[in-house]
Amino acid sequence: MSQSDEFLENILRLYEAAEVDLHDLILQAFGRKAIGSHAYYSEQARLVGIMRERVQRILDRADRLSRPQVEEMLAAAYQEAYSTASGGMNRGVNATAVQMLAAEAVGKLESNSRAIVSTYEGRLRELAAIVVGSSLQSGATGKEELHRALSRYLDAGVTGFTDRANHKWSLDAYVRMVLRTGKARANMEASVQGWRNAGVELVRVSSHEACAPQCEPYQGQVLALSGGKGPRTFKTARGEVTVEVVATLKEAIAKGYKHPNCRHTESAYIPGAPVPVVAKADDDLYKLEQKQRYYERQIRTWKSVNLEGLDPRMQETVRKRLRYYSSKQRELIKSSGGRLRRNYAREAHVTGGVGKKP
Repeated sequence: MSQSDEFLENILRLYEAAEVDLHDLILQAFGRKAIGSHAYYSEQARLVGIMRERVQRILDRADRLSRPQVEEMLAAAYQEAYSTASGGMNRGVNATAVQMLAAEAVGKLESNSRAIVSTYEGRLRELAAIVVGSSLQSGATGKEELHRALSRYLDAGVTGFTDRANHKWSLDAYVRMVLRTGKARANMEASVQGWRNAGVELVRVSSHEACAPQCEPYQGQVLALSGGKGPRTFKTARGEVTVEVVATLKEAIAKGYKHPNCRHTESAYIPGAPVPVVAKADDDLYKLEQKQRYYERQIRTWKSVNLEGLDPRMQETVRKRLRYYSSKQRELIKSSGGRLRRNYAREAHVTGGVGKKP
């Protein structure tokens, strides 16, 4: 694992711990109290305000601890990419570029935290209303309704950012996307500088089966760092070689290449070098991998719930949901015909306590 990847994983762990802490706050307030007691119902309105402050403190701590690590991650990514692109040459990191990328990434993380506080407060009020309303029902009916609401909350996860397609991003998925996007941009800026300093004009794109639709036109193709698209002819020891440039790197990026979480890489184009076999894009595999990531997040969420103090029926609900998503994951892996492999590390239990050492 590279140094920049280590920083990225450390930052992710901060926000994963924050998510566990936020889940635990909900369960402390609504899943571990003496449902049916007068004190339990009367404290709900006051509880919402107190919990909002606690949510804010948890996210503020994650944001504060992540700030210096984001810049260190991007600086490491910049240096790694420049060294690779330039053939091993080392140079000082472009501090201004790294600081600008870090400020943008940190700004997105903090903006997402503010959105989460607002969303979380809405869920608190929804649960409080269910609790108060359940006081008018029989004890069993009230508990069932609350258990269903808590299950819906945990299934949905902690969300803040909503994209243009109205998709609500979970906290860990959004943080991962922001960090990988920032790292990719640092890599790209450093790589382009390294290639140009080494006299490289063209680069070849890697290829893989689980390719996003917007990247498919560039799989295994040659892109230009300078000049336009079209044929280019080079003289080699074996004669002239002509290669078709499908687009400039800038044009490809503008059309969606190097999207968040993109796994494509680029390497210097060497005239006359053997042309690599281009993997055929498999849209079904791409969709299967997206579903696998979803099940991994759900397994991780339910596995990380602290059962201590929960009433027996809520404990059984947690176990059932964990068994359900584990079963769905097994079915998905089996139905993929060997195209997917289960990664238990991505399903591992997460411990709460933002900033605390495990």
